[in-house]
Amino acid sequence: NIINLYNEVRDNPTLIKLLVSDKISKLSENYDLFFNADAQETIKPGAKYNIMYCHFFEPKWYRPARNFTDFFKLLGIYLIKTFKGNYSREYRVYCNYEYTKNRLKRLWYVDSEVIYPPVDLPRKKFRKEDLIISIGRLSSDKNYEFVIDIFKELYKDMKNYKLLICGTKDNEAYFEKLKKLSENYPIEFLTDIS
Repeated sequence: NIINLYNEVRDNPTLIKLLVSDKISKLSENYDLFFNADAQETIKPGAKYNIMYCHFFEPKWYRPARNFTDFFKLLGIYLIKTFKGNYSREYRVYCNYEYTKNRLKRLWYVDSEVIYPPVDLPRKKFRKEDLIISIGRLSSDKNYEFVIDIFKELYKDMKNYKLLICGTKDNEAYFEKLKKLSENYPIEFLTDIS
């Protein structure tokens, strides 16, 4: 059985994930294999075999607060992560790049193995473009406003470059905000592609 407890969570997925971690820990005891693909270190695994795949993770305090309310949200996440504990050492941990492996070692004191994501290489030659590509889930915690602002600064000196942002839309309002920020610049979005 594959269980996804927060497929529909959109408002504050990090906080919800932390709050349901005890439930997930208890559920994992019913299985021989527990695969934590969300890098939730606060989930204590209870299966016979426990694997965590980490493409990136959030440190306890992972970004500056955007406003007063956001500060308390981040403080809550920090306190929950602090008091719940870090169970990452109870997993066999895999990650996607050496960079992530080094961060895991430094922040979580965990050894991990690298499994690089598969990439299909094109069979034909393409014309080279001056292109900057950003790939990831399009959600506010990824701070794409920063990516767009940096590109706008670069564009002043490099008019031949284009920014391509690829990813799954998490929130339509956030996506519209990014499109608005991108107006009058060579910035394209590719969303929900497989």
